[in-house]
Amino acid sequence: MKPKISSSFSCLKTIESVYTGGQVEWFKDMAFTLARGAVNVVREGEVISLLKEEEDQIISFTVAGKEEELTVVTAHKSGLVRIWDCLVIEQPKVSRTFRSIHSGAISVMSLHTLSGSHSGTVLATGGTEGTVKVWDLTSQYYTHNFRTTGTVCSTLTFHPHRLLLYGGFSTGGIFCWDLTNSKLVQSMEAHFSVVTAFCISSCGVKAVSCGRDAVCVVWDLTSHTKTSTVPVFSPVEGMVMVQESSLKVVLAAGDKLAVWDLSTPAKVSEVEMGCEVTSLRRGQADSLHCATADHNLLTVCVTSLAVTGCTVGNNDEVLDLVLMGETNTHLAVACNSPAIRLYNRDTWNCVLATGHLDTVLCLATCSEDTTLLASGGKDREVRIWRLEQDRLECLVVGSGHTEALGGLAWGAGPSQLVTVSKDTTLKVWSLDTEARSMSSVRTEIAHEKDINCVSVSPDGGLIATGSQDRLAKLWTTELGLVTVLRGHSRGVWCARFSPVDRLVATGSADATIKLWALGEGCGTCVKTLEGHDTSVLRLDWVGGGQLVSSSSAGLIKAWWVARQECTATLDMGESKVWAMATHLDSEGVLCITAGSGEGKIAVYKDTTEEQEKEKQADQDMIVVQHQKLNNLLQDKQWGKAVRLALKLSQPFTALKIIKKLSQSDLEAAVLSLDNPGLDQLLGYTVKWNTNTKHCAAAQAVLYTVLTNLDTDLLLSLPTCDTWIQGLLPYTEKHFQRLTRLQTKSKFVPYILHQMKATSVPADSMVAVL
Repeated sequence: MKPKISSSFSCLKTIESVYTGGQVEWFKDMAFTLARGAVNVVREGEVISLLKEEEDQIISFTVAGKEEELTVVTAHKSGLVRIWDCLVIEQPKVSRTFRSIHSGAISVMSLHTLSGSHSGTVLATGGTEGTVKVWDLTSQYYTHNFRTTGTVCSTLTFHPHRLLLYGGFSTGGIFCWDLTNSKLVQSMEAHFSVVTAFCISSCGVKAVSCGRDAVCVVWDLTSHTKTSTVPVFSPVEGMVMVQESSLKVVLAAGDKLAVWDLSTPAKVSEVEMGCEVTSLRRGQADSLHCATADHNLLTVCVTSLAVTGCTVGNNDEVLDLVLMGETNTHLAVACNSPAIRLYNRDTWNCVLATGHLDTVLCLATCSEDTTLLASGGKDREVRIWRLEQDRLECLVVGSGHTEALGGLAWGAGPSQLVTVSKDTTLKVWSLDTEARSMSSVRTEIAHEKDINCVSVSPDGGLIATGSQDRLAKLWTTELGLVTVLRGHSRGVWCARFSPVDRLVATGSADATIKLWALGEGCGTCVKTLEGHDTSVLRLDWVGGGQLVSSSSAGLIKAWWVARQECTATLDMGESKVWAMATHLDSEGVLCITAGSGEGKIAVYKDTTEEQEKEKQADQDMIVVQHQKLNNLLQDKQWGKAVRLALKLSQPFTALKIIKKLSQSDLEAAVLSLDNPGLDQLLGYTVKWNTNTKHCAAAQAVLYTVLTNLDTDLLLSLPTCDTWIQGLLPYTEKHFQRLTRLQTKSKFVPYILHQMKATSVPADSMVAVL
């Protein structure tokens, strides 16, 4: 019986880079991020739309709206400002474009909706040359131009009730302009560095400004005078006013979110975010949105400052990933970050698990308890985690290696762990998750160079290691050397035991996969799989008959081990695929989850069975259609036969039918075709016309088409240019050939007459000819 072999896959889910730093804004459940000169519209970690103009990069933007209305305004490198129609967010389109008139680039933008007698929408733009301009988007004209002594404009805020505009600048100055008379109302000096935020209370009486000079200033807007200055002891990148009566604000100060009561003044609470907060915005209801320097987009509860949602903007380089949970409900990912990303595979929400002090390099889950996770990193520590309610809780930390870890694997149960490191050592650890303790029980210098991988056999009796010294070795659980696997010409990157057969597979930088026997003749290479052009970085068995491998060229290959044949190849781009995991879903279908050096995570599902069913259905349909065609030919239903022959892409059958048709039958058959069928027939006619044997049929079709169909219809056909160019030269060639033949035929009566063949009438000879 032929084993089930995967030969076709479809991509179910892709997580790519959506934020790489810079400006970010939020609207409802969507985030708008500036990346590579375009604005990504992100929902649930995926880019659902893209605001982009070819060869004109976006340098800043603003978003405003309420309920179903959404307005996005973008400023471009060319100096143009574009207003986007986002009624259907998946299909944004430019509704209006105008020139900004700024002599420099636009650094900040703000939209405001006016009420009362001055209803409409206005746009304020601040430039790097120190000017602020105001535009009436409703009436579509330019209204104000304000010049300052400042340099780069950093923030713009409209007064909620009065026609006043406040602008903060990089020199620390804040200016207030009256939009009714275009005059400067007040120059408010208090900061000595960039003003990063200016918040006005809903009553319009009080305001708070903050900046990178580590102070918050409270203002009285009735007189535009400073009320108090509160030192917050850290540069502030963003601010949101959450309680106006006591002037309670949330500040993005360094790597913390801090709640300050500026009326007291006193710090009420703060929470560590794990990385510097670069942006802070108000969200819906009692939520806040913030962006961090490691490119994570977080949603935070205002009252508790607890993180309620996380979108990973950029995974950078995915180094390892494993599936967790009883039914593989979660995905743990290690990137160029000390934090482990934990994705819920149903919603793809992400939670960060912090604890490591440096980049996490390797992960492993316990087969007997899939809620247990082991991690190792550049900080030389081993951490054991448990999955609890969509979060990872650190149980115990072990240390002993002197260099970064290269790999880890669970032993026979959750009480044993095996680790390898760049310090060339192999360690066996004893674990007690209940007592939250772990200790190294055995250590062996296993290789001469960095050890890249470790794997434990399904029965827990053997340990395999692979190293840069081009060797793979087999060990007992007591770390006694069983055998050395020699054969690779470059470093060994991965090793995996077969779950069924007594085999171990190793992948190397020499682009080969070798299968080694574990029974009699232990250490003998029994098969070599060749097909990769670059280093094989990851391996995984699917049952006993299939292997899945990934390479540094960005390719994933599925192998039929018995035939040493590659049955499928998946392309993840040009970056190295360092991380890969396979599992069977609830229906027993193979799924592959892989991560690349570009930060891309993709989930593929085996669709071989569906493809085979579709292929079989197509073949059955073709058989039925062929029989139907034969029946039509038997019944001499030429028109239907021609249409069916064209549908089945059988030009020779169509040619035979056309040769049998009279001119009237041919006209009926051609005129019954739809436009695609007519285009296909003319394409075949071009080929027939190149052959002298079939040119008569081709010319008959052309005569029928040109005398019965409108020229505009023919010119509207998709491949009109192609078949016109193919028909003209051969048609002229056939015409010239027939002309020469006709000319030559005139010589026969003339010669006969000159020979005075009076016994044969000339007219009868012409008739015979």
